[in-house]
Amino acid sequence: MKLKLSLLLSFIYVSLWAQPPLNSTAALLPVGNYTVTYNHSNPNATGLIATMTVGTAGTGTFTASGLTTAGTGSITVTKLTSGACFSNISTNNVASNITISPATIGGTVNGGTTICSGFPSALLTLSGHTGTVVKWQSSVSPFSTWTDIVNTATTYTSGALTQTTQFRAVVQSGTCVSSDSNFTTVTVNPLPAITLGTVAPVCTSAGAQNTTLAYSGATNTPTTYSIVWNASPTNSFAAVTNATLNASPISIAIPAGTAAGTYTGTITVKNANNCTSSPGLNFNVVVNPLPTITLGAVSLVCASASAQNTSLTYSGTANSPTTYSIVWNASPTNSFATVTDTALNASPISIAIPAGTAAGTYTGTITVKNANNCTSSSGVPFNVVVNPLPTITLGAVSPVCASASAQNTTLTYSGTTNSPTTYSIVWNASPTNSFAAVTDATLNASPISIAVPAGTAAGTYIGTITVKNANNCTSSSGVPFNVVVNPLPTITLGTVAPVCASTSAQNTTLTYNGTTNSPTTYSIVWNASPTNSFVTVTDATLTASPISIAIPAGTAAGTYTGTITVKNANACSSSPGLNFNVVINALPSAPIIGTITPPTCIVATGSIALSGLPVAGTLTLFPGAIVEPYSGTTATISGLAPNTYTFTVNNGTCVSLVSANAVVPGLVTNTYTTSWSNGTPTLDQNLIFAGNYISTGGGAGNINGCSCTVNSGVNVTIQFLDTLTLTKSLSNNGGIVTFENHSSLLQLTNAVNSGNIVYKRTSPQIRQADYVYWSTPVNPQKLIDVSPYTLGDKFMEFNVDNWIITNKNTIMTVGKGYIISGPNSYSNTVKADYTASFVGVPNNGNLSGETVVAGKFYLIGNPYPSALNANTFLIENPFLDGTLYFWTHNTPVVLSGAYRYNSDDYASYNLTGGVGVPAASGNAGNNNAAPSGYIAAGQSFFASSINPGTIQFNNTMRFGGANNIQFFKSAATFEPAAERHRVWLNMTNEGGAFKQMLIGYIEGASNEYENKYDGKSFDANPYLDFYSVGNGNNYVIQGRALPFSDVDAVPLGYRSTISGDFSIAIDHVDGDLSNHAIYLEDKITNTIHDLRAGNYTFNTSTGTFTDRFVLRYANKSLGTGEFENEDKNVLVAVKNKAITVSSNVDRISTIYIYDFSGKLLYKKVNISDTILKIDNLKIADQAVLVKVVLETNATKTYKIVY
Repeated sequence: MKLKLSLLLSFIYVSLWAQPPLNSTAALLPVGNYTVTYNHSNPNATGLIATMTVGTAGTGTFTASGLTTAGTGSITVTKLTSGACFSNISTNNVASNITISPATIGGTVNGGTTICSGFPSALLTLSGHTGTVVKWQSSVSPFSTWTDIVNTATTYTSGALTQTTQFRAVVQSGTCVSSDSNFTTVTVNPLPAITLGTVAPVCTSAGAQNTTLAYSGATNTPTTYSIVWNASPTNSFAAVTNATLNASPISIAIPAGTAAGTYTGTITVKNANNCTSSPGLNFNVVVNPLPTITLGAVSLVCASASAQNTSLTYSGTANSPTTYSIVWNASPTNSFATVTDTALNASPISIAIPAGTAAGTYTGTITVKNANNCTSSSGVPFNVVVNPLPTITLGAVSPVCASASAQNTTLTYSGTTNSPTTYSIVWNASPTNSFAAVTDATLNASPISIAVPAGTAAGTYIGTITVKNANNCTSSSGVPFNVVVNPLPTITLGTVAPVCASTSAQNTTLTYNGTTNSPTTYSIVWNASPTNSFVTVTDATLTASPISIAIPAGTAAGTYTGTITVKNANACSSSPGLNFNVVINALPSAPIIGTITPPTCIVATGSIALSGLPVAGTLTLFPGAIVEPYSGTTATISGLAPNTYTFTVNNGTCVSLVSANAVVPGLVTNTYTTSWSNGTPTLDQNLIFAGNYISTGGGAGNINGCSCTVNSGVNVTIQFLDTLTLTKSLSNNGGIVTFENHSSLLQLTNAVNSGNIVYKRTSPQIRQADYVYWSTPVNPQKLIDVSPYTLGDKFMEFNVDNWIITNKNTIMTVGKGYIISGPNSYSNTVKADYTASFVGVPNNGNLSGETVVAGKFYLIGNPYPSALNANTFLIENPFLDGTLYFWTHNTPVVLSGAYRYNSDDYASYNLTGGVGVPAASGNAGNNNAAPSGYIAAGQSFFASSINPGTIQFNNTMRFGGANNIQFFKSAATFEPAAERHRVWLNMTNEGGAFKQMLIGYIEGASNEYENKYDGKSFDANPYLDFYSVGNGNNYVIQGRALPFSDVDAVPLGYRSTISGDFSIAIDHVDGDLSNHAIYLEDKITNTIHDLRAGNYTFNTSTGTFTDRFVLRYANKSLGTGEFENEDKNVLVAVKNKAITVSSNVDRISTIYIYDFSGKLLYKKVNISDTILKIDNLKIADQAVLVKVVLETNATKTYKIVY
């Protein structure tokens, strides 16, 4: 036996050329051919030689020979030789515990038999083998391929087999070569088969019967068959076992009395090899039920000379009968026809009765059949009854009078036959009538009542009567009779003369002007409502017209209805009676007092609402017996002074009683002593201060009133932020009325005030040398009284060109501004508040200021003790330039410290917005806020004129509350435009120099100069000016045209008397600019800086620079032929005077093209396409804005150069 071994060896490779020894391992065995010298121990042998080839460096494999003894041994490698080189091996060279197995013997498999297809083999057994079973194998015809079977036992039983199969085992001893056993054969015979046809269905039967089961296509020669029956439904079918299989069909026995149903059998067939078909084949035997019918009654018929039908009802069938058949008994003699297999329709069945069939009872028998050809087992008998006809003998009919109401007469009769129980009447159509046919009315004892319809005309009407008995048989021919209707008399009424209500009995007359059918008497009945004591008249002789009507004494006013009838000699009365009205006129109701509207502060008179008035009556007011016109049934009498009023009304016949009193009150007087006498004051209450009063303050102590009177000796103080609002005047009768700083007196009408108030106004913190811009809210007010301790040469006014010193005792002109420096006692280094007191009658209503000429500046003052809305003031004084300038009081008296450049300057305001000075980090006490649009009481401001005119003030410009905080309070402001997007920019340095400007995109503005939206720089700052440049002007406020486009570019300029570093920064933004990029381009440094990221700092020399900076909203500039496309789904391009707009996703709806003044140059709507090309637009070469609106309503504006 040979054993193939793979050894890992350690060896010393010795070179023939005396190279130094090299230690290595088998992992480094070189590629090559080797001779291996080895020994083995079982059996013992030494000096054995084997060859070995190493194909991949590392290990080698050789085959040991001579291993012929079974058992355990070892192999020792002693030498390894390659060519002239060799190595003797003495360590790690032994492979021990080598097992040597005996040779494999396959053996023999027994147990092959013959079986039927679908069965397993018998037990197959392996014997005479050496080694263990590795697996079994099988093979089918042509037995050239073997299939492995997982089984290591020496026995095996197959699964179900369908063809002859050989089986063998595979045996292996140890690691020796495996060996196949001899095979055994299992012979498989095929199963017989049969193909079934159908089973003929049968009907249920009390006797035994047979049906047939057809078959075809027998295979493998079946000779017998067997049948077993399902137990459900319960049956007594007999099982069949190995019955001879004859030619088709097979006879199936059905036991007697088998119930209707479907019975399932399973058939198998067997052949001569004793193989049975599998699985068995199921078949169904259908036993159909017999149909049945449940009869009802046959409708009775009456004897008739004509052929007729009756009906035979049935109330139920079973098993779906489709036809029926009827045969008739021969007695009594009849000519009824036999019926055979007639379609059975829904109940009832029609039975034909031959003409002239005599009265009597006739018997028929019915059977039914269904679609399975099953017929009911026995017929069902039924009877047809033919009843005799009744008769009647008539008498006379009583005549009647024509009537608008239904009535009855009587028809007598005598003698009937065959027991009639009901009668019917039909009426001749001529003469025309509405007599109702009578059908099957109960026939009571004579006479019969005849209904005469309401309104039947006089005449003779013919009816025909028939009678019917309990058998529903009607007399064969009707009997005629006449009803006579006599005509009624009539009368034609005239009118009843109306009367007035009276406490005495009186008469009126009822005229008539014609009668018919000879009436001789009349009768009158009276309606019970309204309640009355009119007397009924019965059959009074009808004399010539008129008829006298008696009216009882004291009959109340109203309309009373009587009904008159007349009667003639035939005792016929007119019908219906004729109604007539007796009218007794009543006095009209007194007017009803409704809503009384008292006078208000605005409307000095009240009104009274009246209802319940007669239409077209005459209304009289008392006192004064004044006739008041009205229409309809209501009236509102207005213009009534406070008083008590009553009313009467005349309806043309009578005068009403006097109405209830209606009191029109005067205005409520609400008096304050220690509290208000009539609750919280309102604008419709006259206020009287009879006790000292101090308002709450902080805006929580507002007071409303119609007019206000302050009694002598009373002190009234309106605190900080509180407002006294009056519809009319303020009268001070000797008290002291003080309005503290930031409080307001607001008046709604042009009422005339009387008596003085004290109005206090505290300026921003000032020094002695600071000038404050003042205006008086009262009259008269001397200049000296505003600041008594200011030197006499520090009171000034502006005379359109220059400041002039004004006499301190001058009475201040209402609506004119003045400037006054701080008191002489104030410091020139430390700022302090200064409170001025204005004492005089408060200004109110329409006021005229100075008359101006064009092109000059004027110092204008707020004339009211309340705030003035700057927007309304500008709109109502259109001859003024649109920008107002407010002195900031920030005079740099001491130029030291970090903020040595804080400068005098003017805050500016127009309809675009306001800008302020200086930086918020400037000296304490400086007024840093931009104007909000409200001009505080006591303040003056500059404005220039563009046309001549007279400055006007009125109460619509006035506001109170928080809007009156001194000078530039940031508060909610009047919004002059529906759309605006603004940015405020500050220019500053570290020394405190400051200048602010505003750019706004405003609805109504254009890019041209407009005084309402553009404010020119006042250039009052000695160190710094900062502005936008356009139209040859420097703008501290510039309003620009919508739509806002991020390709807009605004040139910025500045003037500086200081060299060094400055910064430009965003102060604040609103509108779309709140979230939009804002850039500053510096043309000197060629830089575009993102102002959102931080301030831009630059270095400048002194001078004026109008072309250094550009405000941008995109970080690039555009040139000819370029397009902007932040939204890459929309492209706008221009080339060769053609503008192309394209959208990659949504369709374009509308395109607008504007110039930079906001003028619309082109518009196209309803485009509904993704591309539009505009050729040869008739405009000059210029930059334009293209506004694109998509059908999704997305909008974008692009700048191009055309």
